[in-house]
Amino acid sequence: MYLNKYIENNILVISFIEGIKIMKNKKSKLKVIRFLMLILVSLSTAYASSSSAGGGAAFEDAAEEASHVLTQRQLIDGFADLGHEWALSLKIDWLAKGYGYDQNPEAAKQFIEDLSRRDNTDGVVTKCKISALCNGGYGYYRNPEAAKQFIEDLVGQQNDVAINHKILGLGYGMFGYDQNPDAARDFTDQMAQQGSEVAAMKKIDGLTYGQFGYDRDPEAAKQLIEYLVGQQNDFAIGYKIDGLRHGQSGYDRDPEAARDFTGQMAQQGSEVAIYRKIIALSLTFCDDGTNTYEAARDFTDHMIARGSQVAKQKKAQSLVWGDSPYSVDLEAATTFLKEQQFGLFLK
Repeated sequence: MYLNKYIENNILVISFIEGIKIMKNKKSKLKVIRFLMLILVSLSTAYASSSSAGGGAAFEDAAEEASHVLTQRQLIDGFADLGHEWALSLKIDWLAKGYGYDQNPEAAKQFIEDLSRRDNTDGVVTKCKISALCNGGYGYYRNPEAAKQFIEDLVGQQNDVAINHKILGLGYGMFGYDQNPDAARDFTDQMAQQGSEVAAMKKIDGLTYGQFGYDRDPEAAKQLIEYLVGQQNDFAIGYKIDGLRHGQSGYDRDPEAARDFTGQMAQQGSEVAIYRKIIALSLTFCDDGTNTYEAARDFTDHMIARGSQVAKQKKAQSLVWGDSPYSVDLEAATTFLKEQQFGLFLK
């Protein structure tokens, strides 16, 4: 009886069943075998606890703990530990402002610094630190010169987030830099030639709109986009989608071509295209003005099964935070977090 109740309640057993399905893939066998062994240890430990206690109380306690639905804050912590940028951003912001956590700007600063020391210098952590140093916040005092030095240090490591901020800084006089469009253009060209994706994208912006020291030349922007799309550059794929959708960067407006291109690139594994398609499906309404989001959820789950990181993050954020195409569902979010922690969706 106690074993049956444990099986009904324990999320690990649900994962056990899913693991058996994955066993059909030979490449996944070793990983799943290790995973199943972990589950069996968990089951046997709980059963042994119930026996030694002379009854089922300890066993039922184990089942209750295993099936426990996490709070929104615990879920944010869990997904932040997995590197989800939306969760990292929320945790930093909430620590500083006292949403869901006790207000503690110093803890927000320490969290940023800890991540930076662990070489987590891409994405949201770098953006938060630069913003805090420039404007004050998150436990930092306003210090534009320190922001500039932080950017320069990371540029020397070919960090795309820092390269982006230096181009913006030189182009507009931000982040401790003096405005110097010619220097922005020269630096952008230099970084683009060295293979920086974000520098190539800033060059496209410059050619499209006449920014960062470039003369406006939409046709040259389109040629650069097409060249980079041919190299499967995800940033460029996003620019082409926008160009076709809105009629910019040298493209004629063609929403149908944008939709077809997005679907094609998503099937080829482009994370930008996958994200754009999830958003597009979430904004697709029926004749009566309603949207069940079913197609968006189905597509998201399909992409998760194929290993898409952006689809995982979008689903997690939606279940925890209520963003489309899912609704807030902390129980489903708890299950999804535990599945990722045990690596069920990792290739």
